Amino acid sequence: MSERQVENYLREYLESIGWEMLNKPRRHGQHGIDIKARKTRWNRYLYVELKKDSKHASVRQTNINSALGQIMIQMDKKGNIPNSSRIYALGFPKTMQRLFINKFCGSHFGFRQLKLRTYWVSKSGEVEELAYSQLLRLSQQCN
Repeated sequence: MSERQVENYLREYLESIGWEMLNKPRRHGQHGIDIKARKTRWNRYLYVELKKDSKHASVRQTNINSALGQIMIQMDKKGNIPNSSRIYALGFPKTMQRLFINKFCGSHFGFRQLKLRTYWVSKSGEVEELAYSQLLRLSQQCN
């Protein structure tokens, strides 16, 4: 699943639940956050970094690491603290979820600090949204 497909489905999903898109899809080679959205009702801003899937395991790992680094660069000093106006998230194809959770299992402390929301997009366009607290519960199945 390409990054563009993940982005298109996720944008549709976010708009359907009341988020207003603040940026257009980027062209190939452009840098910056993939999705910027606002929910004026709650004075919240959402920043999402997206990555595509690959048939190569090493590329899949690299995509996860890259997404983590890119979203961390976008964080302000308040990060993802409760009641902050900013929410930071990652979006991936659903096929990468197990790999991400396994990475999460080995890095509980770091992920607790980041409090990232994740979006998992299926090939049919369905989106599953997981808060970091839900990822913590899922990661308990690792051991």
